[in-house]
Amino acid sequence: MKNFRFQLDSLLRLRARELETEEMRLATLRADLTRLERDIRQTVEESQNTSHAVASGTSSGAELGQLQHYRNALARKLKGMVKEQSACQFRIEQQQRKVVEANRRKRLIERLKERRLAEWTAEVEKEFQQLAEETYLSSWNRQ
Repeated sequence: MKNFRFQLDSLLRLRARELETEEMRLATLRADLTRLERDIRQTVEESQNTSHAVASGTSSGAELGQLQHYRNALARKLKGMVKEQSACQFRIEQQQRKVVEANRRKRLIERLKERRLAEWTAEVEKEFQQLAEETYLSSWNRQ
């Protein structure tokens, strides 16, 4: 009686590593998106603070000009970050598809392994049954 050995175990390990790699890439992209969202919130807060400074009316003309220039720079920065956020979300969607595909490929090999194990188990049980029948018949013939 030979032990069960799945010939595609090395492929299964490879598929598992591929899935793990794709999941790590997805986690990195999600961390990037979280950082970007935090930076966007901070930039919006800075912009609101400068708006409050302008609205308070206690600034001189030169200061108001500098504040307006700073607000314009923040608006450009915010526009760029929002664009980057959109691109990051797109990359996340693409990476999620890669994770799903890697998981599908791994699962396919796992199901094949399960099927082969079931076939092997059935063969072993059949051999045991035949052995039991032979043992019974040989003991019956001796009586």
